[in-house]
Amino acid sequence: MLSTTIAAAPLSADIIEYTATSFAPTARLGATTLGSCPPQNPVCVEVIVRFLADTANIVPFNVPGASGFEILIGDGRVDLFNDQTGDLLSANFAPNQIFVSVDQTNSGIGFGSVVGPTYPLGVYAGTPSIPYASYDLNGAFSLGNAFAWFCPAGTCTLGQAGPDLATDQGGLSITPTGPVGGSSFSASVIEVSPTTPEPATTTLVAAAIASLVLRRKLKRK
Repeated sequence: MLSTTIAAAPLSADIIEYTATSFAPTARLGATTLGSCPPQNPVCVEVIVRFLADTANIVPFNVPGASGFEILIGDGRVDLFNDQTGDLLSANFAPNQIFVSVDQTNSGIGFGSVVGPTYPLGVYAGTPSIPYASYDLNGAFSLGNAFAWFCPAGTCTLGQAGPDLATDQGGLSITPTGPVGGSSFSASVIEVSPTTPEPATTTLVAAAIASLVLRRKLKRK
C-alpha cells in the first residue's frame, strides 16, 4: 500500500476592481468640459476612476520618500458627472496611462499615471482607520470620508487644468484642488482565480501515481 503526503503552497491570483471617487471644479474629456460650479458647490464635478487588474501583477516599489505596492498592468476607466447639470462623460484609458498603488510610507492610495504619482486621483486619511502599512493591494479594501486631489509640486498646479491623459474619447484633463473631503477608495474582488498547484507539486503527484501503478503491476505477477 502506497501512502504519499505532498504539501505545497497553492498559487492563486484574483481579479480586483480598484475604484476612487473625488470631486473637482472642472474636468475636460476630448472637446467637452464640465464645470461652471456655483459658489455654494465649488467642486461640482464628480470624478470616478476605475482600474481592473490581476493581483498576480502586484509588485513592490521603493523610491526616495515612499514605498509600497503597485500594479502597472490593467484596464482603466473614468466617469465624469456634473451634479449641477446631470451631464455624464465616460472613457477608457489608453494602455499604460494609469496604474494603482498604495504608499505604505505616507499612508496614501489611488491612481498614478505617466504624469505623476497621484494624478489623476490620490486618496489619503479617511474612515475606518485603515492600516495602510499592512495593505498590499491584495484583497478587498474600503475607505470613505477621505481627502484627495492634493497635487504634489512638479505634477500639476492646484486650480489649473491638469495635463492630458490619453483615452478612447480624447484627452482627459482634471483641474485639481484640495484637499477635497468626501473622497473614497475601494477594492472589490471581481473574480477569484482557482488555486493552481505549483509545477513541482504536479510532478510529484504524477510520480506518485506512476509508482502506485508499477507496484500494482508487480503484485499481479
